[in-house]
Amino acid sequence: MNYRLWLLVLLLLSGVLTVAEEAKTAFVKNNEVFVRTGESQPRQITHDGIPKFLPVWSHDGSRIAFNRVTNPGRALSELVVVDENGLLVKDILVRPAGKTPPEGLRYVESVEWLTNNKIAVGGTQNIDLTETVIFDLSSGAEIESIVDNRGGPVFSQDGAHFAYLTGMPHFSAEASWRPTLNIDNVPVFPKSTGHATFIGTPRWSTEGNQLAIAARDYATQKIKIVEWRSPDIVRVMPLSSEIAEGIDFFWSNGDLYVTAGRRTWKAQDGALAEVPAHSAVDPGQLARVEQHRQNAIVRELGGDSGSDSWCSNCPLSALPRKATVNK
Repeated sequence: MNYRLWLLVLLLLSGVLTVAEEAKTAFVKNNEVFVRTGESQPRQITHDGIPKFLPVWSHDGSRIAFNRVTNPGRALSELVVVDENGLLVKDILVRPAGKTPPEGLRYVESVEWLTNNKIAVGGTQNIDLTETVIFDLSSGAEIESIVDNRGGPVFSQDGAHFAYLTGMPHFSAEASWRPTLNIDNVPVFPKSTGHATFIGTPRWSTEGNQLAIAARDYATQKIKIVEWRSPDIVRVMPLSSEIAEGIDFFWSNGDLYVTAGRRTWKAQDGALAEVPAHSAVDPGQLARVEQHRQNAIVRELGGDSGSDSWCSNCPLSALPRKATVNK
C-alpha cells in the first residue's frame, strides 16, 4: 500500500473522515439482486432465477440498473431498472436481434448512470475498440454511440460531457499512432501532428467544466499534464524532468493536484507549483477505499464480486455511478 493510501486509511480509522455506515449496497447472489442498507440484513428484490450482473445505483440512490442474461437470438442483453424494492421501472433490450450493427459491442461490460434518465452501456467491439451506447430511459431508445481506443468514454459527474481517446490502432506500429483526446466528439489535444502517449484516463472535475490527463511526449519521453477548461482552453504543464513514473492526479474543490511518490503539485495559472503532500486529499481514492470495504462485506455475505454501494453524504459520493466487469 502506498504512502497516500496509508494516509487515507489512517484518516478513516481515526474518524476524521466519515465512513459509509448508512450506505446502500446492491449485489448479485445466486442469480438474484439483493439490497443491504447499513448493517441490516440483505433483502432479495428479484425472484426470477435468471442470471444478472453489473448492478449499479442511480445518482439519487432510488433505483438500480442491472443487466439480465437473455437468449442471444433475442438481444445482446437486457438492461433492467428497478426501484430498491424490486418494482420494475424499465426493461430495455440492448441491441435486439436483427438491429445490431455489423461492427458493434459484442458483450456488455459496463453500465453507468449519466443522469436519472440516461444510462450508458459499454463493451468491447474488437481488440482495438470499445463501443458505448447511451439509452434514454423514458423512451427506451438508443440515442448515441461512442467508439474509442481506450476502454470507453469518461463522463462528467452530471452526465453532460464525455471525453475519450482515439488514434491508437493495435495493428500498426506505435510510431505511426496519433493519440487524440476528444471531448464531446471534438478533438482537443494535440491540435498539431505531435505524438503524445496518454497515461491513464481523463479525469473530470466535480463541476464538469474541467478535465485533466497525463501524457508522455513520444520523442522526448517527458511527462506533461494536459488541462482542458470549458469551452476550449487547453493548457499543457510539463512536470520536472526527473519525474518519470508513478504519476497520478486528482481534482479537489475545483483545483487540480498532481502527485508522484511523496511529492504533490498544484496547477496554478497554467503551471505546476509544488505544495506540501498533505495539501489535499484525493476524494476518488478515499471513495475507492470505502468501496473496497463494502465489497469485502458482500463477499462475506456470499455475494458475487461485482457490487455497488451508494450514499448521499460520505466518501462514496465521489464515485461515478458505474459498474464494470473489472471492478
